[in-house]
Amino acid sequence: MAFAVTESGEKLTLKQLYFCQEYVRNNGNATQAAIVAGYSEKTAAETGSENIRKPHIIEKIDELMAQHLRVAGITPEWIKDSLKGLAAVNLQVKEDGEARDATAANKSLELLGKTMTMFTDKKELNVGGSFNISWLEPDSDDESAPDDDDQGGSSAESP
Repeated sequence: MAFAVTESGEKLTLKQLYFCQEYVRNNGNATQAAIVAGYSEKTAAETGSENIRKPHIIEKIDELMAQHLRVAGITPEWIKDSLKGLAAVNLQVKEDGEARDATAANKSLELLGKTMTMFTDKKELNVGGSFNISWLEPDSDDESAPDDDDQGGSSAESP
């Protein structure tokens, strides 16, 4: 049987490789990628969904996407430079004293800030080692703690 290989050495069937190529080509439509790759139309949605959760397929899609962007000349630096340029142009003042397009400038600056993770509500933490997570129980005299008889459901008492 013929197969393809990811950069880390994981094997993919040719049908999986075609799926990956089509997934990148059609902007992430897993169902359409499955159909074009030769999977059954009846089960294409399910198969596509399953495929994009398989680590070796995700790896191949990432490889193909990086290659696609590299060929197109789209790099993180290019995106940052483009957003900075758009913001600068749109902040220039016209003869009437108004900015060219303050909304566009604001959006460019917002996207630039997001690429630099300046406005994230969630932070990604890489923690080594082991740790314990424990839940705090409300104090028994805490008014916000539910009463034992306030559990809902059956009103029968436990023995």
